[in-house]
Amino acid sequence: MGLQDFFNTKLTRVFQRNGKQLPKCIAIALSGGVDSMALTHLAHRFAQQNDIQLFPITINHNLRPTSTLEIPLIRQQLDKMGLLRNYHTMDIHLERASLTQSSTDAKEIEEEARVKRYAALTEVCSSLGVRDVLLGHHLDDQIETYCIRLLKNSGIFGLAGMQELSKAPVNIKPERLQLVRPLLDVRKSQLYEHCIANGIEWVQDYTNFDEEYGIRNVVRKYLKDNEAVQDRMLSGYTAAMKFNHRTDLKIKKLYTSIKEDIQQDGGNISMKIPKKMLEKYSDIVLAKFLFKMLYPLSPSRNYHYSFNKILEIVPRLTEESTSNFTLLQLQWTSKTVDDHLIIEICKQNPSSPITYSFIMTPYSTTDDFLFDNTYWFKVENTTSEYKHYTIKTLTQQDKQLMETPPKDYKYSRYKNTPALVDDDIGQIVALPVFHKEDYIACKLKDNIYSI
Repeated sequence: MGLQDFFNTKLTRVFQRNGKQLPKCIAIALSGGVDSMALTHLAHRFAQQNDIQLFPITINHNLRPTSTLEIPLIRQQLDKMGLLRNYHTMDIHLERASLTQSSTDAKEIEEEARVKRYAALTEVCSSLGVRDVLLGHHLDDQIETYCIRLLKNSGIFGLAGMQELSKAPVNIKPERLQLVRPLLDVRKSQLYEHCIANGIEWVQDYTNFDEEYGIRNVVRKYLKDNEAVQDRMLSGYTAAMKFNHRTDLKIKKLYTSIKEDIQQDGGNISMKIPKKMLEKYSDIVLAKFLFKMLYPLSPSRNYHYSFNKILEIVPRLTEESTSNFTLLQLQWTSKTVDDHLIIEICKQNPSSPITYSFIMTPYSTTDDFLFDNTYWFKVENTTSEYKHYTIKTLTQQDKQLMETPPKDYKYSRYKNTPALVDDDIGQIVALPVFHKEDYIACKLKDNIYSI
């Protein structure tokens, strides 16, 4: 099978997973390097065959003196493909204008660039009505990632590398971009061959092997010079990937079996699992299932690194008749009833209420904002007056701020969910998690972990 046929099959399978249709429009993160130029050419042919509109997007970090000079070459290549009219660029400026000898500086710059790059991509894609972005990561990148994570003592799931389908890793908008990596099984040498065979030029990034530019470049140069090590790393990565895939299949089977017994009510979740069913699954499967389920509920800003903490508490859940503890800023309660394990989870009581105050001008609407790293809000002022609002996590004492509590009000259900206080009258005017209001949009953050 040629690379184009492989690409078409792979991308179709990824997009049509779970019975979904191909999108009407797709963006490409286009740096101008051989990876993204080959990706653009492959995606262009795919889009033509499937009546999809393609938007190449370049985010310029302005880190390299030549980066601005590379845009004309990219435009020239896109013009040859007939994609120039759909091309978009955006400049971002980092606080540190240049990299130094310090590895700490390089790491900080890399992280800042990553966050701002995804923020810029989200902004451009939002204006275009695009939800899916193709990235040019390939098998060589996976091997490098495996090696880096091995050096950092990552767990087995971290060693499995990047996923074909994932959500953008930063909270910028309520609806996160979907990142699609269709080249993860393709070697970089194949991308060079594709570009050469099709007369596609690319930008050569001279920093790719400069060891001052972070650990990835050190690893890349080492692997390039040591093919035997590269083969061993590929073997290790493949084993980790297969283990991760088998685990995910078991998680999906577990979820399918108990989904009717999973209840989510606002920021609370409960599940009932037959004890006999638990005997079929390892602690790792149950831990990763919980890890994937609970991300939207947890305010933790280090959630991604918390799998081992969940794995450690699984025996308490499965072996003790009752258990009560806090983890990931969540309150956990478990008990065994009639041969079933019942797990109930809600937000942990903060040491003091979380608050966010803001002033609204007449007839204005806020931008989307994330409250307590959990709930996305957008508030509209439909009056001709200035409004002073505070959003706060509900405490037991806050009932006195309600003119008329809802008929279904129970603090055990509502606790620690956000309440909107009108500071001008000193009253709670909305409990938007449970009672929708026309002037407030409120929703839990997206789950970046699919089941």
